Amino acid sequence: MVTMAAATAAAGKGRRRERWSVVAELEGALLRDAGTFPYFMLVAFEASGLPRFAALLVLWPALRLMEMMGRGDLALRCAAFVATAGVPRAEVEAVARAVLPKFMADDVDPAAWAAFGSCGGRRVVVTRMPRVMVERFAREHLGAHEVVGCELEYSRIRRSTGIVRAVGERAVADRVRALFANGDQPDLGMGRSESATRSFLPFCKEQVRPPFCENDVAGKPRCPPFRPVIFHDGRLVCRPTPRMALVILLWLPLGVLVAFVRIAVGISVPIQIIPRIAPYFGGAVVAHGTPPPALSDRIVPVAMNYRVGLFHPTTARGWKAMDPIFFFMNPRPVYEVTFLNQLPAEETCAAGKSAVDVANYVQRILAANLGFECTSLTRKDKYRILAGNDGVVNAKPATAADPAWQRRVKEVLGFLLHIH
Repeated sequence: MVTMAAATAAAGKGRRRERWSVVAELEGALLRDAGTFPYFMLVAFEASGLPRFAALLVLWPALRLMEMMGRGDLALRCAAFVATAGVPRAEVEAVARAVLPKFMADDVDPAAWAAFGSCGGRRVVVTRMPRVMVERFAREHLGAHEVVGCELEYSRIRRSTGIVRAVGERAVADRVRALFANGDQPDLGMGRSESATRSFLPFCKEQVRPPFCENDVAGKPRCPPFRPVIFHDGRLVCRPTPRMALVILLWLPLGVLVAFVRIAVGISVPIQIIPRIAPYFGGAVVAHGTPPPALSDRIVPVAMNYRVGLFHPTTARGWKAMDPIFFFMNPRPVYEVTFLNQLPAEETCAAGKSAVDVANYVQRILAANLGFECTSLTRKDKYRILAGNDGVVNAKPATAADPAWQRRVKEVLGFLLHIH
């Protein structure tokens, strides 16, 4: 039985926790996985390309051996050098802004976030990765006020040298203590690794280690909801662990061949039979619902979606001409078209609704069907976040000057709207 005094003490402790400061390790504490290798692989692939991606994978056994021998700092330096040396600073920052947050958010430990997010004082995230790779995610989605990590160096021409400084336990301890230089100590420390145990955890008044549980947050104020990642860019669907990265590399030669076979067949055959022959080439065009008659005046929203296993076929930063090739490079690309119910007459422009109101209503219907949540963000917001521009291009319709496969892809996408 909980006494009145104990309840009062717990409530008082919860109120104090609203002002608590916290220092938390990212890898292995806030994130379930303690590894940094997949994030360097993402930087290598998205900021540079396949050769660097393959080179870093070849280096992985040596990196793992260094870690087992207690040379984790050296392994980190090698991974950072291979992943970033010579890459423009803008590209590294773009990948950290548009690609990495989604993969980090998918790996957040809910119990760790509950403990971290409920502390309303200064929140500090400690990472073994270069600070530039983590800062956007930590500040925007974890609500961190400071990020402590090693620093990636750049040349005068704003390209990464691949060299990192301020690596190691001593550097982490010094920087955490500098953040609390007024003599105060962090109220809570969260960490898993031996490095955290020897660097910043002894400086904290209270320490917790994984596995986290509800008891770790007892008496704390309610944690605010985790801010999800809304916009995401990048070609890779799966987190490139060493095993998955090997699968991607082994599939790529066959995937390129399969993609060009699929495109060649799509160019050669009548467009109406593509949905029927797609399964013979490992793909599928799936139609749900009943399309309206060809000459009908009914207004029917159409939800369109795709399912892929390895590569995303869309990008805000990359070369858009490669979008259909990446789509067809997937082992089993599936394109889904769902014909929804007729738009109610009272929700049309003919009933006095503005075009904006009708568009918003249709978007809500499409979002509900596809499992998305509507926001107030616009297309310009998306491109500003992901690509650093407004997403405005000099668009033009397909012409005879366009490559045949590009014209054919545009025809196929248009045809999908009229599938019976």
